[in-house]
Amino acid sequence: MQTGLIICQCAHAGLIAPETLGSLTASLRAHGTPFDLVPDLCELAARRDPRLEAVSRAPRPTVLACHERAVRNLFHMAAAPLDPERALLLDVRTGSAAQALGRLGVPQAAPGSPVEAAPDAPAPAGWIPWFPVIDGARCTNCQQCLGFCLFGVYDLSPEGRVRVASPQSCKTNCPACARICPEVAIIFPKYHESPINGGPVLDEAKEKARIQVDLDAILGTDVYAKLAARRMEVERRRLLRRDVELADAERQRHLDRESRAESESVERRASSRDRSQGTS
Repeated sequence: MQTGLIICQCAHAGLIAPETLGSLTASLRAHGTPFDLVPDLCELAARRDPRLEAVSRAPRPTVLACHERAVRNLFHMAAAPLDPERALLLDVRTGSAAQALGRLGVPQAAPGSPVEAAPDAPAPAGWIPWFPVIDGARCTNCQQCLGFCLFGVYDLSPEGRVRVASPQSCKTNCPACARICPEVAIIFPKYHESPINGGPVLDEAKEKARIQVDLDAILGTDVYAKLAARRMEVERRRLLRRDVELADAERQRHLDRESRAESESVERRASSRDRSQGTS
């Protein structure tokens, strides 16, 4: 069932307390309020799951998940931007079920009544959805993250804007690019520390001073030279990968030609043998 209200279980990181999820689901069901319980909002965003676009089109898109800044930009990444005039984003990672239900106008399950256990999310298989999310309201397109990352996570859109192009290429539990973003514009929703996890930026000056310290520690004082060197390394790897792909394609074409030639030779020998037997 698709509704305009979605609750994230945060199955891959467990950042939303089971008691909170249980209270939310029990109270909403008792009130007759339909909702969708999804295993992991980050994973849906990375896959551009159509459920997110459906939520964004609802008259009152409502998302119960983690920090508002993270959720808003996850939907934007999924090409399902939320209208700030219509959307209600409730943080149940740090906030309580009672607070969220109060905002929704839904009575909390009566004290002493059994709290419904949230359904178990599917066991994570393979890739863990850990990746950066760009806060478009803060990003100035300086492209420092693009020059810093060696794993091909970022590229440029046709309009020349930095974007997260390959979330699966990110290294799990590494928030390094967020630590050197001069505008505090890179979010890792599953990280434990604010504002990297999408929490509010409470002290701009303090955060930017910390970022400069981290940047100097990671790259040294000659930041631009180091970033240029990293960009060259990224380009070298990209070109090498392309050369390997071309070489592999050429090798396959050669094998195919050899195989066809061998087949044709076998057919000629068989045909010659058949003709020889027919005249004997």
